[in-house]
Amino acid sequence: MDGPDPALVLDDLHQAAIGGATQGARPRFNRTQWEEAIAVAKGAIASLLSDRELATVLAALRYWQRGPGVETEPEWDIATNGGALKALDHAEIDALCQRLDGRSME
Repeated sequence: MDGPDPALVLDDLHQAAIGGATQGARPRFNRTQWEEAIAVAKGAIASLLSDRELATVLAALRYWQRGPGVETEPEWDIATNGGALKALDHAEIDALCQRLDGRSME
């Protein structure tokens, strides 16, 4: 694989997030290397779906986005993880569809 291992980059990011970098720990990678590894990871996520699967996911998201009263549907429980999460609103579903449709995971 070209560039740094995404798992090691994510470990660096995690260490920085929990304060390791501020306690004298030095990251293994510079910012450019982090960005390269994150781009590789995002590309891997985008490639998980076949064209047919992506089309089905997009259709389901758009269908969900159209329907008023979806809060009474059984899928609402899935969308909110049993009420633990706030369901995506219209704009968030639109942004997600655009990201998925462009296979851009930014």
